[in-house]
Amino acid sequence: MYKLLSLACILAFITGCNSTVTNLNADDDILANEDSINVGYLLIAVETDRSLKAIEIDGPRDIALSHLDLTSGSNYILVDMPAGEYEITRIEINGFYSLTLLDPKLWKVEVQANTVSYVGDLEISASGFWSRSSSVKLMNRSAEALQFMQEQYPNIMEQRLMTHGGPGDDYFLEAAQAGSDE
Repeated sequence: MYKLLSLACILAFITGCNSTVTNLNADDDILANEDSINVGYLLIAVETDRSLKAIEIDGPRDIALSHLDLTSGSNYILVDMPAGEYEITRIEINGFYSLTLLDPKLWKVEVQANTVSYVGDLEISASGFWSRSSSVKLMNRSAEALQFMQEQYPNIMEQRLMTHGGPGDDYFLEAAQAGSDE
């Protein structure tokens, strides 16, 4: 009985370490209003045919994108975060079933200070209606992400550059934003 109670306390402590963040809905550059020396924006899109409870991202500040963020209208989520390297570690489908992402190098992302760091489009699809297996991919669609930010958050985009913080290289964002300054 003591072991079971200890395990329950440890699990409660571990799940309590993630802070839930709130998706920014207003086009208000909150980095300008606070001590933003080491803070940036994380932009991620989530596309899924599953009902998700949370996406856990570990790093300088462990966060959980809640089901409220994942169902807030747009599939893009924009949150302010301390700059640094993060890893998408777990996707909770419901209270009983979750996906643990195993290969860390595929799920490492970076938030740069004073920028909008687009980390990718997280695609989660079920293999079948009753299946517990899923396909999970982090895709780069930076052109669509840049268009979304320019249309939905023009004030933030006027103040901040958008960078690619996901796996792999992306030269589109730098070229597209350099061309818009001329």
